[in-house]
Amino acid sequence: MRLSSLTFRVLVATVAAVALAGCLDINNMNDLKEAVGANDVPLPPAELEAPLVKLVASHTTLKVKEPLQLSAEGTLDPQGQPLSYVWNLGDGTIGRGPRVSHPYATPGNYLITLTVTNGGGLSANATHVVTVTSTNLPPVASFDLTNLQGTTVTTVDVDSVVKLTAAPSRDPEGGALRYHWDLGDGRTSTAPDIERAYTTPGRYTIILTVTDDLEQTARVSRDLAVNQNVTRAGSVGQAAPYWEGPFFTNLPAAMEITLSYQAKTGTEVLSLTLKDGASRTVANASAASTLGNTGLVTKTITLPRDVIFQHGRGDWSAVVSFDRGVSLDVPFNLQIVQRY
Repeated sequence: MRLSSLTFRVLVATVAAVALAGCLDINNMNDLKEAVGANDVPLPPAELEAPLVKLVASHTTLKVKEPLQLSAEGTLDPQGQPLSYVWNLGDGTIGRGPRVSHPYATPGNYLITLTVTNGGGLSANATHVVTVTSTNLPPVASFDLTNLQGTTVTTVDVDSVVKLTAAPSRDPEGGALRYHWDLGDGRTSTAPDIERAYTTPGRYTIILTVTDDLEQTARVSRDLAVNQNVTRAGSVGQAAPYWEGPFFTNLPAAMEITLSYQAKTGTEVLSLTLKDGASRTVANASAASTLGNTGLVTKTITLPRDVIFQHGRGDWSAVVSFDRGVSLDVPFNLQIVQRY
């Protein structure tokens, strides 16, 4: 028969009281066991106790990204059994071992729970609340705008490649940054360094936005002027026809009009058109070509005399169309000299 610990203690106390009263002749523990009929009853096992947990924290308040030092120093097991340690750090992070170090990424109050378990499977907890405050400084946004040779530019020609680099941007706390470029023409990028060319003349505002790991942002912008590749129109001249007599039929059979214009090397010339004083098209000339090294082109248009008679003399113009929608309108005065 196995007696519970409590029952055994009650029996011992009862017998001891009777013995003291002189009712039993008990000289030692064996006599006592015999008196209560417990010679063969084993002693109950000792009851295990849970660990005694102590949680030590370096801070109750700290800043974002500042490491919190945690220790279970002073924790012990009454039975001397080995212990295991599990830390719930309150932000979804789990740590293990008697010591952990942990920084918090965002402000707030965090409940830290240390659970200690001994070899018998008994556990005990200790808790600590830490307040994390934000002193995060915003990032600094800056970028370089250069040509491919590394020279800073504010003006470039159409199709010229520019290089944008966000390397001068920084986070005062040394954290990582994310980048977003708005190139001003509908294009964007998230790379820290990019190379782009603009195909249409105009003024573009380039915006760089940088974001740190706590979602604070900074923005900087810079304007870039993109010029058309055409630099000047040149001039228009004519081999001036004249009347040999009072009648139009005395005009030469044809008149030559010459247009000279200059643009950047590599510009494609699409068309050349003559217009009279009423902006009516007089003639179109095939002008498809790519300017050579000089960038200077001369075109001659031959007009029959009936065309001249139809449109008359006065303020005409020559219109040269280039690629990318660029055009030049060059005015000139058509002179017809009468001779007798």
